[in-house]
Amino acid sequence: MQVEFHWDSLAEVIRAQINGPANAQDYFDRFRQFLVDNPDLRTAPMLWDLRQLDFASFTPEEVTKLAELRRSLHEFRHDAKSAVLISSALEYIPMMFLKQTAEISDMPLEIFMEEREAMAWLRQSA
Repeated sequence: MQVEFHWDSLAEVIRAQINGPANAQDYFDRFRQFLVDNPDLRTAPMLWDLRQLDFASFTPEEVTKLAELRRSLHEFRHDAKSAVLISSALEYIPMMFLKQTAEISDMPLEIFMEEREAMAWLRQSA
């Protein structure tokens, strides 16, 4: 598993590129550290690129853990938008649970298969 976070100054979004098997705890430990290191980006919109994630390793337990960890970031992120980019409709199903928990915590999240659409949504005002 590999996860990389960086600030895309041209698009004005935080980009997360995730490759390999799922590990929700590692993603959020690294993301939390990224936010600690870059406090001015805490409420910036974010694009989670999961097109290279091994969804076969993305168990219901990982989805639940991801949702719990995402809620725990509310103190850092407040109502910052996050877009999840996936590569197939089959990947949409586990992401729906994450989207539902986002709605409960008032942290906007949408799921996309096209980066262009995800970026357009992130640019829209809340």
